[in-house]
Amino acid sequence: MKETPGLESSILTLKGVGKTRERILRSLGVSTLRDLFLYFPKRYEDRRRIVSIHELEKGKPALLVGTLTSLEFSRGVRHGKGGVRSVLSAVFEDHGETLLVKWFNASGVVSRLFEGTRISIYGRPEKGRGGWEMTNPGFEILENEAFQETGILPVYPLAAGLRQKTLRRIMRDLIREQGGRLLEETLPGELRRRQGLVGLREAIETLHFPPDEAAWRAARKRIVFEELFQLQVKYRKARLEQAFFRKAPVIRAGERTKSFLEKGLPFRLTEDQERALGEILKDLENSVPMRRLLHGEVGSGKTAVALGAAMAAIESGQQVAFMAPTEVLARQLHTRAAGLFSSVGVGCWLLAGKETSRGKGKRLSPAEACVPGLFFGTQALFQEKTEWKNLGLVIIDEQHRFGVSQKAALVRKGNSPHLLVMSATPIPRSLALTAYGELDLTRLNGRIPGRKPVRTCLLEKRDLKGLFRRVREEVASGGQVLWVCPLLEEKVPRKAVPVRERFQCIQKELPDLPSGWIHGKMAPNEKEEAVRRFEDGETKILVSTTVVDVGIDLPGATVIVVENAECFGLSQLHQLRGRVGRGQREGACVLLVPSRSEGTVERLSVFLQTTDGFALAEADLRLRGPGALCGVRQHGVTEFKLADPSRDRILLERARDEAGRLRPEDELLAFSSWVCADPGEALTGIPFLG
Repeated sequence: MKETPGLESSILTLKGVGKTRERILRSLGVSTLRDLFLYFPKRYEDRRRIVSIHELEKGKPALLVGTLTSLEFSRGVRHGKGGVRSVLSAVFEDHGETLLVKWFNASGVVSRLFEGTRISIYGRPEKGRGGWEMTNPGFEILENEAFQETGILPVYPLAAGLRQKTLRRIMRDLIREQGGRLLEETLPGELRRRQGLVGLREAIETLHFPPDEAAWRAARKRIVFEELFQLQVKYRKARLEQAFFRKAPVIRAGERTKSFLEKGLPFRLTEDQERALGEILKDLENSVPMRRLLHGEVGSGKTAVALGAAMAAIESGQQVAFMAPTEVLARQLHTRAAGLFSSVGVGCWLLAGKETSRGKGKRLSPAEACVPGLFFGTQALFQEKTEWKNLGLVIIDEQHRFGVSQKAALVRKGNSPHLLVMSATPIPRSLALTAYGELDLTRLNGRIPGRKPVRTCLLEKRDLKGLFRRVREEVASGGQVLWVCPLLEEKVPRKAVPVRERFQCIQKELPDLPSGWIHGKMAPNEKEEAVRRFEDGETKILVSTTVVDVGIDLPGATVIVVENAECFGLSQLHQLRGRVGRGQREGACVLLVPSRSEGTVERLSVFLQTTDGFALAEADLRLRGPGALCGVRQHGVTEFKLADPSRDRILLERARDEAGRLRPEDELLAFSSWVCADPGEALTGIPFLG
């Protein structure tokens, strides 16, 4: 007895799919009936209306019906950069009007078309010297004036040996013969009614063969909602389990915290900072581990808010780990915090990755590991030898510089500690996770009073001499210049100017101006010395790799030049721009590019137009994708079939709201639909919820 096909059955069970076709489809990622149902078109062709030649519009796809009145086949025609190609030229006539049609590499077409053949053609017309032309149009030979394919037709990604007409026929047969049985409803009826969603079978059939645009939009809405809802349900389930199984220490701000905020800090918190700290302290008073992103523009005062939360944790008898991405920043934070916390009798320690084991032992002894206090460091904070006895709060600064696994390692060091991550510009992954509900969001709006916005401009390298004159003028007026390059050493093929080369060039062009350089491969003491000399004003021009983009405070810097700006992401450019204008003078950011090419200007235009971190993160999200939300990739395309986090924000909010209605006893918490891609690892094992 023949077995009834299921969703995981091979496509070989379908009529018209043999070994050869199965191999081609498998190369496209289609192996099962499930894969085929979800192999959605990349675009559509509207073949509902036949137009006449005089109705054609340049570049607008059109369907025409007519007769071929002459044909000419040429071998070995040279065609631009494509080399030598064959071409079939034909005159297409419709009611006395003509159009020139060309098919390149047309050996398969020649044997099928003849003078007098009645055909339909579909393509984009262009105006040539002798009138309308169409290149490589799709065509159909008409017998008895009957169309085999009409309506809105799907256009699928193909591979060699597979034609659109063949795949459309296979898809139609699949939906007609198996759709009623296999496309069972996956979402509860009440939820579909609340959200205005069509049924699953209707959605999938319409996405392949839409009768009109309205139906297609309704079908897409259904599948997008289901993809987003499944992910939201998984997050909801993980948060409920976390609240039940994981208990974080209860942290409350008392008199010592109040005294620190009023007397320990060299300034009073702004209203915005007080609001942000209030949101964080409210979380800390709960035994459910906090998972919060503190986002603020560069210079908005995030560190002061974080130190207030740290003081509350220390007052409640907890240890606080403050992780920075570089030793230079960790040391700078430690030095400044130690002075502030000494006023309330709180100890601060430093643990940096490249210190000797003996040095680490001096800074974090087993006895100290039991003492409430603030511990600064880099990756050394989560190394195996580092033991925490009472870790209650983890703060991660410039979180975009850490991988997911690194963040997870530090969180696992404690017994379900609270977590606060900070960034001036969330990378696409963190922005997506905020939108999807894993991280709660606290946003600091605006800058610290008195700080002026940074002017940003785009400059071509042919204007380098003029830029050197501008640098000289800046230094003469009392300013200092950071010059950032994307590379330390020259690479092949050459794509950017390395630090060493630019440093030597500046010494040659501006020999009378004190200059220095800094990069990640320097010894810690060498980097500290380079920063100290710049802070003290001994160095007027500091040439650097991106080691300066991670929150180092250089208040004397007034101009930053970003060499080969086209090599940087928008988030990193935003961080670099934030290194200047932190003092009393207005800052300037110069984006130095090889040329004002269309691609460069288009990508950097949003950066030139806004200083808003969230706007730039949104742009980065569109450019780079939100990452594998449940895995360890930091960016890239999320494995959604149709959903787009930016485009579908309203549906995302609705899916989040629906998931938020679920209670621990609801069966829908186990929701898992075959329509959705597997999001990867179980959410209970990822860092922010783990």
